[in-house]
Amino acid sequence: MNTPMRGPAAADLHRQIATWLPAQPWFADKNRRIDEVGIVRAVALDSGTGPRAVLSVIRLTFDDGGRDYYQVPLGFRSTVPPALGSAVLGESDGSVVYDALADPELVRRLVAAFAAERGPGSMRFRLTADARGLEPGRGGVRAVAQEQSNSSVVVDERLVLKVFRRLVPGINPDVELNRALVAAHNAHVPVLRGFMDTDVGGVTTSMMTLQEFVPCSTTGWDMALHDLAGELEGRDFSAFPAAAVEVGVAVARVHRDLARSFGTSPFEQKHSIRQLNSTLDSALPLSPRLAEHEAALRETVLSLGEEIVRTPQIPSQRVHGDLHLGQVLHSLRGWLVLDFEGEPDRSLASRLLPASPLRDVAGMLRSFDYAADRTALARQAGEGPRAWAERARSAFLDGYAEAAGFDPREQRALLDAYVLDKALYETAYEVRHRPSWSEIPIRGVLRLLEESDAG
Repeated sequence: MNTPMRGPAAADLHRQIATWLPAQPWFADKNRRIDEVGIVRAVALDSGTGPRAVLSVIRLTFDDGGRDYYQVPLGFRSTVPPALGSAVLGESDGSVVYDALADPELVRRLVAAFAAERGPGSMRFRLTADARGLEPGRGGVRAVAQEQSNSSVVVDERLVLKVFRRLVPGINPDVELNRALVAAHNAHVPVLRGFMDTDVGGVTTSMMTLQEFVPCSTTGWDMALHDLAGELEGRDFSAFPAAAVEVGVAVARVHRDLARSFGTSPFEQKHSIRQLNSTLDSALPLSPRLAEHEAALRETVLSLGEEIVRTPQIPSQRVHGDLHLGQVLHSLRGWLVLDFEGEPDRSLASRLLPASPLRDVAGMLRSFDYAADRTALARQAGEGPRAWAERARSAFLDGYAEAAGFDPREQRALLDAYVLDKALYETAYEVRHRPSWSEIPIRGVLRLLEESDAG
């Protein structure tokens, strides 16, 4: 079977990619027009017989002159079964071309290549010291059913293969930080079994990871929404405040091991203030409702900055960078922290910078508010969700303070600044990617302004 990458067949494939990519939930450039598609890396995975897989790196050039790289593992079959229909890009040179991650046979073949450390061509599979039992069995392969910036599939209910879709040249923090935490024997992360990288633009670049699958687990987000629904339906039982204490403990222990692994540095007050101003500058043009409050927002940012400069701060360190309830998993062995990539709309360089651990604390506080505001909007509820959020926030901070040895509430100005920065970032993100959700973070920003005025 051919895997066309040159000549007229390649031109057909490029057009199909340009049509298919913007419709994918993980495509991050939906507000840009693709001018040109180029396949800069295409390496066939050893297949023997049957369908073929080509691991490909695609370079997109946009009408604004910018470029981005994406990863699309391509599958090739003479015909595809109905189950693969939604993954089809089109036909090229007599083959049906589709997203290989939708094909269980090709996913198992990819995991087998991991197990053998048999990277095709310039694709390098690397195993960790905890890489045991990787050979795929005959169990199922299923996609992780949630919208995200990457694609993950569960194999044999034992392994999770995560493929980074938008590629930024360099080592992904999800690889770097997970390796360090596993080496530190941290009990609050799934075990990293392996990862794959290649060269993009002459830079070693992370392509995918292979981690243990954690059975009988649920995300903090799902747990929070279930708990909120129960309260509104009049159930007496509310599980989340106690759970939030444990989440705080887990996050503090992750911070402890990241500080030990990567060291700490003096906190840069001016950098945090510059970041908050930059986030505000990005959010205001995207939200007319926030733009109406520009003067008050800038006054609040100025006031917080003056207080931060006057206050001694704890050292900076490597942090999660995008911590929220969807990034923590409740399992039989306690709470686990996932997905250390950082915020997808920030540059890789900024995601690698040390920050105060309060940045992650603020992200979780915003997530409690997010769950409450989403529930309040969806159910037209009164003050019940807000009261739930306040209990959850307080419990999380209690747990974090107990394990970290300091209380984030003692550094109120910096914590408030990070909470505001997160709410502004969320506003810009939702306007760009999920406009129907943008009311949630806008509510959060306006509430922060009210609290600032009241204070």
